[in-house]
Order: sequence, then structure tokens, then C-alpha cells
Amino acid sequence: SDGTKVASDLTTDANGQIEYQNQNLTAGDYYFVEIKAPEGYQLSTKHFDFTVSMNSESSVKVAVSDQEITGSVLLNKIDSDTGNPLQGAVFDLYKSDGTKVASNLTTDANGQIKVSDLKPGSYYFVESKAPNGYNFNSGKKYAFTVIFNQQTPVVVKAENSEKTGSVILTKTDANTGKKLAGAVFDLYKANGNRLKTGLVTGKNGTILVGGLKPGSYYFVETKAPAGYLFDRNKHYNFAIEIGNQKQSQTVKVTDHRQASASANKNGHADHHKGASASGYKNGHKELPNTGESILLFSTLAGTIVSVSAAGTAILKRKRENK
Repeated sequence: SDGTKVASDLTTDANGQIEYQNQNLTAGDYYFVEIKAPEGYQLSTKHFDFTVSMNSESSVKVAVSDQEITGSVLLNKIDSDTGNPLQGAVFDLYKSDGTKVASNLTTDANGQIKVSDLKPGSYYFVESKAPNGYNFNSGKKYAFTVIFNQQTPVVVKAENSEKTGSVILTKTDANTGKKLAGAVFDLYKANGNRLKTGLVTGKNGTILVGGLKPGSYYFVETKAPAGYLFDRNKHYNFAIEIGNQKQSQTVKVTDHRQASASANKNGHADHHKGASASGYKNGHKELPNTGESILLFSTLAGTIVSVSAAGTAILKRKRENK
């Protein structure tokens, strides 16, 4: 115990033992000092003391234990699109042979799970519950390896995609309920950002849009089917809400048929075209419809035209009677 070295380089055998026999080991106090630890273990700085008694015929046993070097792992749970951390995901941890090491490990507000004191070896995480509003990665293994003398945590990245919904827009005749093809719509988020443009109703009068994240949206009609009126300022609102069984929404849009068969290039009703464009009656030849300018004039001055036509007929009769 005075620090005099008695023996050096004593090495444990396959049974983890050192047997030291020396006739010169007289009664007194001694200690072992570890100078090299087994691979994967921390070197101890302790003195392992023992005492040899006078006339003792039995061996003195000294128990020495080393702390195994362990590693750690840091799992980061993120949104697959935005990279934002996700709280509330639950994982189980397994050794590579399938032995469960830990269960119900839950990501915190930073989307992280940290596990320490892992012995060197291979492991994997399995997700048992996805964060609210996200798709569950059933059965997927997030594997990693802890190595000897590892100084920093192993980092594991686990991604989840957000659940999405869909919307079906149905376009019909306001009076008959007939499905209308050829209507064109744009789709916007509630904040006014346009997501899709030029969506056209098919022969069944519908538009299907999928992959919509939770939130509020609206359609705007940009072109009506031929022969129909539409309001380009009207918003057809709907919301996608995840968490219920039904993640598909429906939007119904109706258009009224134009009073006149004529329509402008954008499908708008030309309100002036509803006016009569007929000329003489009672068997006389009709005036030709020569365009919008004539019809507009007819609307504004229809009384004059009618009087003029009637006057012409009266004058003709008088001449015929003469």
C-alpha cells in the first residue's frame, strides 16, 4: 500500500480472471490498478484493495468491475415537405435481433427522441403512432449502429407526410340538374394564392382535385359551358379537415342558361342580345341581324324603328289605294 510495484502487465484470461501466486507476497495491504480496459469498456481509475493475512492458506479474491462504454441516438421527426419538427410521434426501439429495448418513446416539441446508454451494436426504431394529421409509416425500420468509443449521438431522421384530402366539384344546369361539361375553374387557397388553373369539367360535369392539405380553399369559374351564364366574382368555398373518416369534400355549382342562344367568347351572357332583332311582320321580309352595334341601337331606339316601320307601311297603303 506504500506504492511499491509488485507485478506488472497482469492480464485477465477468457474467464475474466487473474491468478497471481508469489511466495514473496507477504502479509500486508495491496491494490490492483487497471492500466488497460477490455475493448468497449471504460478504463477504471480506482484502486482495488485487498489484504494478505499472516499464515493464510486461502486465496484472496478481488472483484473488479468496468463500466461498458455506451453510445446514444437522437431521432429527429420531421414533415417530409417542410422539414418542420413533428411532436407526438411514438416509437419502439429494438436490437437488430428483434429484442425490444424501449417502448412508447415520444417525440418532444422539437420533434426529437434521445436514448442513451446503448451498448455497441445494431438497433432500429419502429413507429407505433404517427403525429396527428400525418400518415403512419407502418412497419418501416429506422436502423442505426452504435460503435465503440462513440463520442456523439447517432442521428436518425424519420419523415412523415401530411394527410391530404380531395374535393369533387359538380357543375349542373340550375333548372334541369343536367351535368355540364366544359366549365373552366381555377382553384385558390383562402389567402388568395392560386394552386391550379384551367380545371375543366368532364362529360360527367365534375372536377376531382386530390392532394389537398388541411385548410380553406375556393374555386372561381373562369368560363361557362357554351350557352350558359356565370359569375366570375363568385367564390365556391370549401375546407379540408383531416381527422374524420371523410376527407373528401363536394362543391356544387349551378349555371343558368342564357335567355338568348348567343353568347360572347368567354361564355358571358350579352344582355343586349336578348332584345328583338326582327324587322317587318305580316309577311314582310325581316331585317338582317348585322351585329352587336345594330342590336344596341335597336334597344335604345326601338320605338323610333317601330314607328318608322309602321309609317312606311301606312304610306304604302295610301299609295296603293290611290
